[in-house]
Amino acid sequence: MKKVFLTAALIVALFSAKAQVFKETLGKVTANTKIADHSAAKGFSNNGKLSFAGDAELQQQGSSDGTYTDASGGANLRFTNVKGTHFIINGINTSEIKMPAVGFGILKGPNSSNGSEMAVEYSIDGGKTWLGVKYKPLPTGEGTGLIWNYRETSAIPKAKELSLRFRQTGDFVVFRIDDIAVLEKG
Repeated sequence: MKKVFLTAALIVALFSAKAQVFKETLGKVTANTKIADHSAAKGFSNNGKLSFAGDAELQQQGSSDGTYTDASGGANLRFTNVKGTHFIINGINTSEIKMPAVGFGILKGPNSSNGSEMAVEYSIDGGKTWLGVKYKPLPTGEGTGLIWNYRETSAIPKAKELSLRFRQTGDFVVFRIDDIAVLEKG
């Protein structure tokens, strides 16, 4: 009986290990760096496990260090005020996570933005179709710009091959993103 229980526990552990609950801290940079260059230099904390693409820029300025729980500091992604600026993480396995969601640090430019211009999207068909997920709006008003906030999205689907995309949809807000995580919601 004991052997059956231990064997069952081992099988559950092995299947759970396939799912990727992870945090991407974006590593460190000493100068503004393109995503492709940072990936080629194995600069991402999940390099080799996941792949990265996009035209957002990795920067050291505006560090998240100490601004929310477990903020990594180091590099962050800067999304210019150009519609379509984006960052993609490919190869995420959420199939065994009970209720997967995305967590991330976010900083916005002007006080008037509630963050709705930063789309958080996922794809389960290799990037052919992207679907958005919701997150709590950022505070607005005097003194709310250039402040780091941490947000978690609504649930994303269970899938063996999921991609995440952060995409600028506005043309007047600059965003920074850091500490992207896939976590178990609830």
